[in-house]
Amino acid sequence: MGIPPSFSTPFSSDPNVDRLFAMVFALSAELTAVSEQLDTLRRVMAERGMLEEAALAGYLPPPAVLAERERTRRAFIESLMASFEQE
Repeated sequence: MGIPPSFSTPFSSDPNVDRLFAMVFALSAELTAVSEQLDTLRRVMAERGMLEEAALAGYLPPPAVLAERERTRRAFIESLMASFEQE
């Protein structure tokens, strides 16, 4: 998910403030989508008796998973910061 390069109606006379608003909106949208997906996953797993809270709380991701998460995190941060590199 990228962030919009600009708004049709600026919030501020400073384009950097508008970019910051765009970043906050993008983060809010991403957080909402992930929260909904997590909620759905937990509800489906609980309904099917597949969710063990203790196992979930005690999960330690292996190095390959940590590396994949780091790549995903970096790509997301780069997409957020791209708007500040425009102009």
